[in-house]
Amino acid sequence: MNSNNLFFISRNYKFSKNAASKPKMDCEIVLEKNGFKNLGFKQSNYPSSAIGAVISFFGITKGLIRLPRKSVFCMQYPLSKFFGYITNVVALKKCTLIIIIHDVKFLMGKSNDLNGEMAKFNKADFIIVHNESMKKWFQDNGCTAQLVSLELFDYIHSSNKHATLNTPYDVVFAGGLGKEKSEFLYSMDNLSPL
Repeated sequence: MNSNNLFFISRNYKFSKNAASKPKMDCEIVLEKNGFKNLGFKQSNYPSSAIGAVISFFGITKGLIRLPRKSVFCMQYPLSKFFGYITNVVALKKCTLIIIIHDVKFLMGKSNDLNGEMAKFNKADFIIVHNESMKKWFQDNGCTAQLVSLELFDYIHSSNKHATLNTPYDVVFAGGLGKEKSEFLYSMDNLSPL
């Protein structure tokens, strides 16, 4: 791919250090390091939902106006408010669309409309998924985009220090700690020692 033809649009992320925002913010850093250019406003972190939505809307609109025809455009999913707006303009400009998946609403239990969500995914030319299991799920559920398995999903961290592990059984967990996402954590006391 021609690195002069790779684009994304940054937006406002309500929180800068939570599990919903940080992966998307980090992903923008990785995109820039790989030759993609932000066409919208600079990434921001306004905590107000209303102000953030307005900033995102105008930044996305600016980016879509600047998006060259027949270029490569990368976006991240989920992106509830602006998904249709972005994908319609990208299609009108005959761009190649890459979607990076962070979460699937159907799999999270936030939507019962598998077909509707799959129709969104099928607007993409390429979809980057977490692993081979997710890739198979997309294929089994009618995804027509070319699927690429990342096999690695991590946060960017600024520290060069690594924790010293004292036993071979130390476990570090990163993710949502609520029961709706990590119910297994609440039954750890019931495990028998090795």
